[in-house]
Amino acid sequence: MSIDCQELLRLFGIPYIVAPMEAEAQCAFLNATDLTHGTITDDSDIWLFGGRTVYKNFFAQNKHVMEFRAEQIEQTFNCNRGKLIQLACLVGSDYTTGIHGIGAVTALEILASFSGQDANGPGICNQSVLQTLIKFRDWWQAHKCSNLPPGSSARLALRKKLKNIELHEGFPSGAVVEAYLAPTIDDNRDAFSWGTPDVESIREFTRKSFGWTTSKTDDILMPVMKKINEKKIQGSIRNYFTAKSALRVQQPHVSKRVQLAIDKMSGKIDETPEKPKKVTRTRRAKAAPPTDDDLAIADVATKAARPKRGKRKAAPESVVLDGELPSTSQSIPKPEKCPRIPSSVEVIPQREKDLEQMRLNKAKAAEILKNSAKANRK
Repeated sequence: MSIDCQELLRLFGIPYIVAPMEAEAQCAFLNATDLTHGTITDDSDIWLFGGRTVYKNFFAQNKHVMEFRAEQIEQTFNCNRGKLIQLACLVGSDYTTGIHGIGAVTALEILASFSGQDANGPGICNQSVLQTLIKFRDWWQAHKCSNLPPGSSARLALRKKLKNIELHEGFPSGAVVEAYLAPTIDDNRDAFSWGTPDVESIREFTRKSFGWTTSKTDDILMPVMKKINEKKIQGSIRNYFTAKSALRVQQPHVSKRVQLAIDKMSGKIDETPEKPKKVTRTRRAKAAPPTDDDLAIADVATKAARPKRGKRKAAPESVVLDGELPSTSQSIPKPEKCPRIPSSVEVIPQREKDLEQMRLNKAKAAEILKNSAKANRK
């Protein structure tokens, strides 16, 4: 199917690119280098690969086309590409399952509590993205089973929310971050060149592929050729659609938790350290001085309660097993060591699947070229 689409695009003179790996990664590169106006997709991974402008609902007839821009998202939510990758590592994406029990709001609170300027700087690198996640991992492993002060009131609330989560071994994954920051793409920066439709080849293609007659193909193709000859200037995507900015048309209404996390990440609010609990002492009520009657009653009660003298019973001897010594204090369990991030090359299932699909597409393309060469010889 994809080979037929490529052939049809070539016959109409429409340029196209075969992405070596992820299509969203290739589209993000084309957008970042101003070779395209934006990307038409509903896949949110486009932002993790560095997309700048995204159009959604493009093929939904009952919805408006929505335009999203990376700079508007960063200004509104204080989340640049680095922090979006951190969010994906916490809640999950195509390349990672995330952490079970952590949603988008809690993930924002984690970033607000542990991120500084590491993922917000002008140059985003693998280490700057991992630094915040490593801080969170180390803090969680140190405080999940201890009574140590968490550090601030926000982290105290986080510890209560995250009491049932489990961090899998290898979190955070450097391979996942590297896959988003340095994807495999075709980095050719040459501008696209548009051609004119090859009418005869299109007629032959429709006859073989669809069984259409020449007259049926011309009924559809000739009006298109007439418009092409009338207008020689290539239009922008805005000539065909009136895109509405999602952040301007609908001002985002976020919860108090989300707004608080955004304000912390932007530096408007500083985290308040946890206040030590005040120890309140209970005052004892002063006892009234005893009367003569009370002293007499107490003296009689003391005499009645005195035990009779007799032989003392021997205290039971403690039983000591072979090889054991009686313990006088409870043993304190040693804290678990933090798991180290494996240094070996990690395998991402989605990328392996893409590589296999790429090999199949190359084989199909080679077979089509071989068959077309044989047909031309005949």
